[in-house]
Amino acid sequence: MYYAPQIEPVTKMTRDHKRLLEQTAKGPVHLTQHGVEAAVLLSAAEWRSIVQRLGRMEELRRQVRLERSNRAYAAWQADPTQAVSQVEYEQMLAAAGLVE
Repeated sequence: MYYAPQIEPVTKMTRDHKRLLEQTAKGPVHLTQHGVEAAVLLSAAEWRSIVQRLGRMEELRRQVRLERSNRAYAAWQADPTQAVSQVEYEQMLAAAGLVE
């Protein structure tokens, strides 16, 4: 966890890029241009960590969607009169935040 953001002007990239890269070991470096945040510089390790966490979250999301789909199918098999249309099913997925 980072307690204070590291903020540097983007012009420092040309003057002292090695030090900026070293700073990424302590956390993200926020680069500003004319006083406005323009970019965030991360270490390669931090970037890989973020990508891995996002991948795990996407996999969990797919699993939840599959489990819900399987439960809906099982419910339909148990009582076909309770079936929902494809449109209703997609609306239920959207309401649950499971549709992109």
